[in-house]
Amino acid sequence: MRSMRRKTIRQFKLRGEDVRHANNSGAFPLRRTGRWATPAAMLGIERTLPWFNGRVGGFARWSEASESNVLNPSPLNTVIYAIKGYDEPTGIRVVNASLFVRNDRRATSRGGTLAFDVAGAQVVLVHEQGDRADDQYRLITARVRPTDSWRATSRESRLQVARPIGATVRAMLVAHTISMDGLGTRDDLNGLAVQGGDTQRAVEGDIRYARGAWRVGALGGVAQRTQDRRDFVAELIATIEQTTPFASVEVARSLGGMMVGLGASGAWTAPTASLPPAARGVNYQASSVSRHGCFRALPHDRADSAERRATHAGAFCSL
Repeated sequence: MRSMRRKTIRQFKLRGEDVRHANNSGAFPLRRTGRWATPAAMLGIERTLPWFNGRVGGFARWSEASESNVLNPSPLNTVIYAIKGYDEPTGIRVVNASLFVRNDRRATSRGGTLAFDVAGAQVVLVHEQGDRADDQYRLITARVRPTDSWRATSRESRLQVARPIGATVRAMLVAHTISMDGLGTRDDLNGLAVQGGDTQRAVEGDIRYARGAWRVGALGGVAQRTQDRRDFVAELIATIEQTTPFASVEVARSLGGMMVGLGASGAWTAPTASLPPAARGVNYQASSVSRHGCFRALPHDRADSAERRATHAGAFCSL
């Protein structure tokens, strides 16, 4: 009876980043400065098993990013508009003093892996679950700080099966599902303000043929994604669903020390959506070109007219 040695592998990584930037708005002379730091750590462990050439592992990740942005109203006073869901933003006047915005983001995840061989195929299973917490606030020195917050949980599962077919063909099948659900609150209101969800599923197959100087590969599959957003303040719901089949093929030949290949790929998608009415408020329409959490800044003397009409100006992003 042959004995097999078990082996345990441990891994620990520690990483951090610190970045600073400064720039001026292109629409009018406003100076913006920012800084963010991201400490992060990862711990993993893997152990070989005495059955089916198996390996089992576990891992955990942590990161806590902090970002600061400052809008200096020199030489112009400013009014900014913060995008919060689908609701019409309210102007914040920045006069004589800089506006400070702080973002604290914390993300953690943990998961496990399992790999083994069966019937000539290598099977790999991965599952991961994570949590994310985002907080944005302006009154950094206050004991009680009104805060915009976002709390989300995510789950990801993946299956991969690879198997050689004879001496010239190798086939692989990959399937995965990812989902995330989150809840958001606003600094100017009590209770839940926004609810969102995002789900992705995909299945794809890959087959490779190699013989002599020739190589042929083909890949095909289908991906499906669903996004839901519910704004309890504006009382609006948005839903987007899309299915995307895709395929590709490649042929290559080795010519001495050179490889020449020809490939083609294609994808088709037909999304269906239920979106809020286009007739939103003027400040929301002018600011929606930037992503959620961004600020639109206007000179002080144009602030009143901006309440009545959409005016293009620079954006100050904090999220």
